[in-house]
Amino acid sequence: MNGWALLAAVLAGMAAWTAVRSQREVVSRASVAVVEPGRRPVPRWWSPRPEAMAPRSRVLLAVPVAGVVGLLVGGPWPLAGGLALLAAIAVVVVLGRIESPEHRRRREALLAAWPQTWELLACCVETGLPLSHACRAVAELPDNPAAEVLAGVVARIDVGMGQEEALLELREDPVVGRVVADLARGLRSGTGMTELLVEHAAEAREVHHAALQSAAKAVGVRSVLPLMLCYLPAFFLIGIVPVIGGAVAALLP
Repeated sequence: MNGWALLAAVLAGMAAWTAVRSQREVVSRASVAVVEPGRRPVPRWWSPRPEAMAPRSRVLLAVPVAGVVGLLVGGPWPLAGGLALLAAIAVVVVLGRIESPEHRRRREALLAAWPQTWELLACCVETGLPLSHACRAVAELPDNPAAEVLAGVVARIDVGMGQEEALLELREDPVVGRVVADLARGLRSGTGMTELLVEHAAEAREVHHAALQSAAKAVGVRSVLPLMLCYLPAFFLIGIVPVIGGAVAALLP
């Protein structure tokens, strides 16, 4: 790597780290305050998703990209540094809008675990256990990705929070939000929990099956490009090159 590319990578890395710090401030301000009147809201594309890759990882990926851009561009250092800086910021922003592989794996594991978890809770409640004790019993089971979520509910109850309030802490969760809202409503009204949990277990199983079918269909779409990369060179060499070679040979004296 030449001097300009190295300088461009360093400058771009500093810019990327500044961008990440700015994004962190945006997220923290958004979580504790409202936008002041007359102040323009931060663009949505600039704010990283909560499930995106960690800021440190995004910066570590942005720096080598900036170095490659600076090396390929060359020329005057302002041009190389400017393009490398833009490339680094683009990497940080784009990766901040993409779900990280770790979060995706955890989401898929939770999606597969919730049907059985609701059924286990229903069995515990049916035997006469209160909902808090049922959550504690299921949270202690090994190899259950949903145990961490239930353990959080149990921990909130242990520090003095009511069952309903502890459940409603999860009401913003896209997967279990509706379930905990129904459970909290059942606690208020005193209605039976077993039928409610069995119903939600069946719905969660249907959602999981639909996600599996969607993933299976996506495999066929994602396999198109690798197949093209495998077959097109062979087709070109076997079908196109001989035709062009024969035509050129016929035209030559």
